[in-house]
Amino acid sequence: MTAFFDDSVSPKPRFPWYPLGLVVLFLFAAGLRFWGLERFNTLVFDEVYYTKFANNYLTQTAFFDGHPPLSKYIIAASIWLAEQWHLGPNIGNELAGTFRTTWSYRWSAALTGSFIPIVVAELVRQVSQNRRFALIAGSFVALDGLFLVESRYALNNVYLVIFGLLGQLGLVLAARTLAQRAQRLARSVTTPISPIGWRLRFWLWMIGSGVSFAAAASIKWNGLWFLLGAYGCLAIGWLYRLVAQRNLQAAQRLRLLRKMQTARQAEGTSTTENIPDLQLSPNFQFPNLETAPTIAKRLKFQRSLFWHLGQIHPIAVILCLGILPCLVYALIWIPHLQLNSNETFWGLQQQILSYHQNVKSGKAVHPYCSD
Repeated sequence: MTAFFDDSVSPKPRFPWYPLGLVVLFLFAAGLRFWGLERFNTLVFDEVYYTKFANNYLTQTAFFDGHPPLSKYIIAASIWLAEQWHLGPNIGNELAGTFRTTWSYRWSAALTGSFIPIVVAELVRQVSQNRRFALIAGSFVALDGLFLVESRYALNNVYLVIFGLLGQLGLVLAARTLAQRAQRLARSVTTPISPIGWRLRFWLWMIGSGVSFAAAASIKWNGLWFLLGAYGCLAIGWLYRLVAQRNLQAAQRLRLLRKMQTARQAEGTSTTENIPDLQLSPNFQFPNLETAPTIAKRLKFQRSLFWHLGQIHPIAVILCLGILPCLVYALIWIPHLQLNSNETFWGLQQQILSYHQNVKSGKAVHPYCSD
């Protein structure tokens, strides 16, 4: 973990091969997902629900949905855009209640799925500071069979995943902003650090993270696991920082001892007048510094992921990852409530909870399930 957030570990190459690699990765993922997208001119698996629900928004038909509405908004928007821009072959069906081409209700999932490997690669790069490792991770995701299938149909899991990953990426970038500021201060960089600049970046990343986590929960409630995972990482970071503080204090004490030993060897004295932070008894014996842990090893905590996550103040977490996601989640329901004017926000949440507590499985619910 010593390489996390250390810019010196991964210097910028002269040739921008990493951005070029991301472009190639995106084109490769998009090719796999868009190829033959019009095939199977029918509603596959949960398309029997989501495509119909999306069509209901376009036809202004009231309905009940067992999940939050964001993915159906996206599918409805993709249908409308495809019809306006005449995207894809004119191969379609009326299984959603209105004639819709297969491209119209599938292309947004294919596009979203093409971006997931890019987000994964950038998340890995930010954490590991290893561009090759990032591209390898993104390639694995681009080739993953589950992501590939989910990206070729009008299903909602790809939207949940990309919003959850964007939330995690925003949190990591917020921590990285604090790390970069700490590195500049530690290296005594002469260029002045704008407090407005780094604070603005920090809050923008935190706000973006909170909005993304809210969007993930607005696809399905199990999208909240991304947010709960972020809470867990932050809790580990705060605990990690408390433990690491002791190691840092030991490293600072060792640095003072080195200075004092050098001064004693040069002047034959052990005075501590210029070092008020260290109180020594007259009989104090200097340790064998050759066998003591090095300061660089002691300070490895300052370059770790959890150290900088632990620097994020709890108030920022409460505001951006607590209050903000709740507000965004509630706002996302407004179009659905306008269509279903007889329902209330809390009433729909209770209906969804009751629905999932009593939902059945098998062919009666999912026609493509096996016995």
